[in-house]
Parts: sequence; structure tokens; C-alpha cells
Amino acid sequence: MSHQDSKQFQDTVLDPEAWKLSARALIEAAALLKPSVEKFWQDVKTGAGWNDEGVAIYFMLCSFALENLLKARLVKQQQLEIKKAFTSGLGLPKMFKDHDLYRLTCKVGLDALAAEEESLFHRLTRSAVW
Repeated sequence: MSHQDSKQFQDTVLDPEAWKLSARALIEAAALLKPSVEKFWQDVKTGAGWNDEGVAIYFMLCSFALENLLKARLVKQQQLEIKKAFTSGLGLPKMFKDHDLYRLTCKVGLDALAAEEESLFHRLTRSAVW
């Protein structure tokens, strides 16, 4: 990776708005699959079958979007620490390699939300890592 590419990557990682834009794009992509999700549930109700491929991708995209929103908040809260990690040559800080939505929600200070939605966050995390 060239110095310019590395700098551009660092600037993107340090920009909460870039994380939010990515989340928005993922949500828009997930929305395109909503008819597939609705069809899946209709098929389950009528006993017509169990083709959950579209549902799995829908939840994966939703999980990625939520992860990006949480990381936007993380960047906003810890921008100086993240910048230090980059400038010290350590590369991408370890906190960005964590994809556990429950842990990320706690890490950004949303402990009450994490406790309330713990089960959902664990299920969404599993959707993201299949």
C-alpha cells in the first residue's frame, strides 16, 4: 500500500461520517432484500418451504450497518487514541477488528441498550460472521 493510499485509509477510518455513509449504503442494500424476507416468512407460515438465503444476507447487511454506526461513535469518542495508533506505525487499531455488536455497544457507552438487546446483538453478530 502506497503512503498516499495509507493516508487515505487512515483519513477514512478517522472520519465518523464515512462510517455513517457506509452504514447508510448497507441499509439501502438490505432494503432491496426486504421482499425476499417477507416472502420467506409467508412461505414459512403456509408451509411452502424454507429458503432463508435472502434472509441470511439481509441480516448480514443489517449487522454490518449497525457495526459501522457503532464504529462511527467509537471514532468520535476515541479519535486521539486511534490517531496515535496509526502514527505509531501500528496500523489499524485492534478495536476495529472486533465485530461483536454487544461488545461494541458496551464499548461506546450504550450499556443499557446492550443489556436490553443483548440477544439480538448476539444473533446479528452470528449473521455477520457466517
